[in-house]
Amino acid sequence: MRGEPQASDRGAGAPAPRSTPLTIVSGAVAGDDLETVARTASDALGRPVAIAIPALGGPVCWPAGAIDHMRLRSVAMLAEHAIGGGDLQPPEGFADAIAVSIGEQAVGILVAEGAGLASDERAWLEAGAAAAAVTALMRESHEGGVENSKRALLRALHAG
Repeated sequence: MRGEPQASDRGAGAPAPRSTPLTIVSGAVAGDDLETVARTASDALGRPVAIAIPALGGPVCWPAGAIDHMRLRSVAMLAEHAIGGGDLQPPEGFADAIAVSIGEQAVGILVAEGAGLASDERAWLEAGAAAAAVTALMRESHEGGVENSKRALLRALHAG
C-alpha cells in the first residue's frame, strides 16, 4: 500500500534464528571444535560444561577456568571409566554425565555442573554429546582432508 511504512521501518525485521539442541550438532557438522561445542552447550544451559574425550587430549571446559583442575581430573577419570564400559555416575557437583559415543563405543563424556537438569536441559546435554562425537569423528579423519572427514561422518552415521 502507498505511504505504508516498510516492515524494516517499523522495526519488524526478519526474525532471529532460534537456537535449538539441533543447532549444536549442525555446528559440529560445519566444523566446530570441542571448545565451541562446550561453549554452545554451556550458554544454552546457563551453567559450566566440560567435555572429556581422552583420545583428543585433556578435558575442555566452558567457561574457561570455571571448573577447577581437580574436578576436571575427576571428569577425565570418569571418561576413561565410561570408555571401559563402566557406568556414568556424575562426579560430585555435576548435574549429569552423558556418554560421547561413536556407534556403540563410548569415547568420552560431557558433564554439566550444578544441580539436576530439567528435560529440556537434558536434551541440550545429549545434543552436546552428539556434537562432541561428530567433532571427534571429523577431527579423527581430518588428516585425509575435509572431503574424507565428511565421508567418514556419513559412514559412521550409516553404521549407526
